Amino acid sequence: MVFLALLLSTGCDRIDKEISHMAGFGEQTVVLSSQPFELTSQGRIFTSKEQMKVLGVSSVCVVLKTHQPMAPQSEMDRDFESLLKGEKISATLTDGNGREHSLDGVGQAWSRHGAVSSVEEISACLSCACGSRIPDGTVIKSVQIKSDKPLPVLGAYWESMPKIEGPNG
Repeated sequence: MVFLALLLSTGCDRIDKEISHMAGFGEQTVVLSSQPFELTSQGRIFTSKEQMKVLGVSSVCVVLKTHQPMAPQSEMDRDFESLLKGEKISATLTDGNGREHSLDGVGQAWSRHGAVSSVEEISACLSCACGSRIPDGTVIKSVQIKSDKPLPVLGAYWESMPKIEGPNG
């Protein structure tokens, strides 16, 4: 019970990671940039010496703000929209066979222990549109992230974890 309380106090992202770890599922986070940069319509291309492999559910995230304390969802939504400034962001993944995969579903992510920093982060994460998926095991060679208008960000990372299915699939 204490372990569950400890997990709950560390944030939802940590719970998912701990459950995945305890169940023996792997997870991969690769920091693409730990330095601030500006997203533009020309995009920015990232490669990694560390292999980026699709494990199930994958996303590319840009950090919008650090030292972002957890707050009620309405406040988090308001902060996220304000930080994103109405910009449309997207990412294109190029796999080892040269195929491109578009990520244009944008969602908010909050982390108590950030991927780019060691403090709380709020990020915009891009994933595949509903119903489409990149096949498990696909190796990603490069990531290109774009914004329709200039958008300053504090870093970027790739994340992939196995899809944990319930008893009904």
